[in-house]
Amino acid sequence: MMQATSKAAWKKFFLVLLIPLLAATTLLLAECTSNETEELTEPTVSEQGKPTVETPAAEPETQAEPADESEAIPFVLVETKPKFEGGDANQFSFWVNQRLHYPPEAKQKGLQGRVTLQFTVEKDGSVTGVKVLRGVHPLLDDEAVRIVSESPKWTPGTVLGEPTRVVYNFPVVFQLTK
Repeated sequence: MMQATSKAAWKKFFLVLLIPLLAATTLLLAECTSNETEELTEPTVSEQGKPTVETPAAEPETQAEPADESEAIPFVLVETKPKFEGGDANQFSFWVNQRLHYPPEAKQKGLQGRVTLQFTVEKDGSVTGVKVLRGVHPLLDDEAVRIVSESPKWTPGTVLGEPTRVVYNFPVVFQLTK
């Protein structure tokens, strides 16, 4: 009988500690995710070759990378994000929109979709390592890589006041109009 009451007491004690712990964890996670959100307008190129802007998408996925590749720095440690021509990620989307061309052969084949690219903004602001994370077709993939590779220099991101490398995942949407 004595063991049954001590087990019940431990269960109550455990529940009393568990509920506030779960509430604190939920609030902490909600605060962390809301601090670093930024809307991104995906570049879209219509069939006529004229850029159109799609509805805002999720924030660009960014990651800070250290000078030596052996140690990863979490994104939350990036004090300032890289900036494109003094603006935010939307500024880069508009820049891409103005220069992107729908490949004629892709139009003929009826190809469309979202090409997800990854690139690194280096310490000097240059864009390097442009690669396709998720492609649609080589014609569309190559056009997306071409235009992002031509990007002018950015203002680099910083950690502890020092420029750092930051990796971006960037979507480019090709959409045929009817």
